[in-house]
Amino acid sequence: ERIRAAQGPEVGLLRAWLNTRDLPADVPGHDHGSMRGMQSAEAMRRLADARGATFDRLFVQMMSDHHRGAIVMSTDLLKVGVDQPMQEFATAVAVEQSAEITRMQALLTP
Repeated sequence: ERIRAAQGPEVGLLRAWLNTRDLPADVPGHDHGSMRGMQSAEAMRRLADARGATFDRLFVQMMSDHHRGAIVMSTDLLKVGVDQPMQEFATAVAVEQSAEITRMQALLTP
């Protein structure tokens, strides 16, 4: 629920940013699966097949990797971007995703 609550407003912010610039929300040929931190179909199958503590560990590991990808993309934007709202967004994403990784990794330690 925490992930869903955080990502909903983020998606809304990004869509509004695109809309105010008359840019499309969907780009033909763009493959979200190739973005940093995205999991392969095989990894998703392994997660779907896992149960119990194995599922929990795999989910935390995959989400941590996913969040690390978001941090890299945010850092890349901070290096080259000039748009103030996107700079603020990238900073918030990097901070929040780092905190989420720390929280999730704590779940893996007994």
